[in-house]
Amino acid sequence: MDGDKEKSKWVLLGGDGAYVVGGFDGNKFSPETSMKMLDHGKNFYATQTWSNQPDGKLIQIAWMKGGEFPEMPFNGQMTFPCELSLRTTKAGPTLCKKPIEGIATLHNQGLIKKAKNIIPGLKGNLIGGISGEAFHIKAKLNPKNSDGFGFLIRNGKKELGTEIRYDSNKKNARLPRWTGLS
Repeated sequence: MDGDKEKSKWVLLGGDGAYVVGGFDGNKFSPETSMKMLDHGKNFYATQTWSNQPDGKLIQIAWMKGGEFPEMPFNGQMTFPCELSLRTTKAGPTLCKKPIEGIATLHNQGLIKKAKNIIPGLKGNLIGGISGEAFHIKAKLNPKNSDGFGFLIRNGKKELGTEIRYDSNKKNARLPRWTGLS
């Protein structure tokens, strides 16, 4: 837990990403948390993990069942492999995931945009003129006194797009199911 082998815990992880943290005495598992979800998307299923990595990392991949991919010869795909770690949070021991470092080798070019204050409709499109099939967006946002903020991801000028929104009052993000994010 928190990278400290002296604070080991056991995690029972279901195929759908549901998990419980607890202790194991060799015969009996004793839960210390209620059931939690590692992923909140509808397509996250059939998780598989590898724990015998040379660097000691625990890697997970899942099947993204039920996706709709028009004109493609398949009906599902695998998630990015993610490194799992158990961390202490205000909500108790929490299983966390992040894409493995090797995913960064898929990136083509980078673009850094910085703005101190972004006001909808006044600053324009921060990534206008960029095109591609997939994007990795990293953002640091400070809501200050706002009720919330987010991104509107568009696929062309005629489509409404998909909103990824953070609610400052509830302190949670509303993500589209297809993102695979939690």
